[in-house]
Amino acid sequence: MRKTIVFLSIFFLSWGVIGAQVDQFYNQAFEAGKKLVQQKDYQAAIERLQVAEFGLMDVPKILEELYFYTALAYYKLDQLEDVRQTLKKLKAIAGTIDPGPYSFPSDIEKDLYKMLEALNYISSKLSPPKVKEPGKKVVKKKAVEKKPEVTATPPEEAPKLTGFDQVRELIVGKDVKEGARQLKKLKKKNRNDPRMALLEGLLSFYQEKYQDVIQQLLAIYNNLDGEYRDEASYYLVLSYYFEKNYGQALAYYQKIGESRNKKQLKTIYNKIVTGRQADIDQLAENFSIGELEKLVARYSGDQFLCESIFQRILELHKGDNSSIESVIYGCLRFPSAINGNFIASAAIYLENAGKAGTAVKIITKYLNNRPLDENDTEVYYQLGKLYLAMSAPDRALKEFNIVLKLKPGYKDVRKYIEEMKRNPKNRNKYRSDK
Repeated sequence: MRKTIVFLSIFFLSWGVIGAQVDQFYNQAFEAGKKLVQQKDYQAAIERLQVAEFGLMDVPKILEELYFYTALAYYKLDQLEDVRQTLKKLKAIAGTIDPGPYSFPSDIEKDLYKMLEALNYISSKLSPPKVKEPGKKVVKKKAVEKKPEVTATPPEEAPKLTGFDQVRELIVGKDVKEGARQLKKLKKKNRNDPRMALLEGLLSFYQEKYQDVIQQLLAIYNNLDGEYRDEASYYLVLSYYFEKNYGQALAYYQKIGESRNKKQLKTIYNKIVTGRQADIDQLAENFSIGELEKLVARYSGDQFLCESIFQRILELHKGDNSSIESVIYGCLRFPSAINGNFIASAAIYLENAGKAGTAVKIITKYLNNRPLDENDTEVYYQLGKLYLAMSAPDRALKEFNIVLKLKPGYKDVRKYIEEMKRNPKNRNKYRSDK
């Protein structure tokens, strides 16, 4: 009996070693496949990745990454059907991995976005939407017996590509050099068409010149309409993201309508938002002007940044007036990171701390030379209440009237105005809400 136990122990230990060696073999095949993709030896990469796939079927998170590398290798070899089949496999394991958008491997992230954009564009050209003829009504007819000489209606032809579409197809479809050559010809015929600059931006993107993309697309952004503006926003999000300007990436993500482009960028959005919140939490724990300056630079153009920081520090340091006021005064040094909500919240806090005069100063400085904007309605409302509390009813009335102009019926502003009119000698009756 003892010999049997010893034998079984040795057997299972040996099996464990063999299993570990098998796992290591497939892991090594996966790593080799990844390196071959990076070295642009795509056929060899596919062979190694196919070997690795067999042994990693029970590890969905690694398998997800493997399929991205495999799809990209197929794409680089123009084997589009194999790309689609690989992406179907990726979707099939979605139920066994963390929910939500996929996390692209960072070292091939740029190529994956280019691949997905090309695939979506090709699909849209293969299956053009049916368009009704203008002014033609659909009339239901009674069924009649077909005569032998009547031929079937020919299938609807895909719309012919315009010069813009042809050049775009070349650029997105990987023939960047030919796309650049054709774009030069097209620009000579369409000098005043803002879409030419859009094509230049696309060309720069596929040449990985992201600063050029930003300059070219911003120059014509306001002249673009509808789908073209959405497309410009899509490439601006990616370019700002690759340039690590996360604030602007978020800003242009919000400008995209509910479309395929926005869904495709959800991974980037989630990654930025998660990182942003972690950065805010860290800053709120140990606030300093130097770290705030770094955060403002990292999220350049994010006008909600100080609002988020202020709300977080109120949660973490409630009652610590020194820390909270440091954030207020620190944020005021960076106008690009503040908005009306931050100013209004800061003013309420300062008034409650007995510093109504300071609250008025920061509001008036913020509003100085700013055009009327309904997003600042709360700022004018708080300024009116501050003036009322400081026995300056005429100034209060002026601010309350601006509130009504921006948003008629906002909060209880009419109550203040009516009471001031009825009791001119007691205009200071209503003080700010605590």
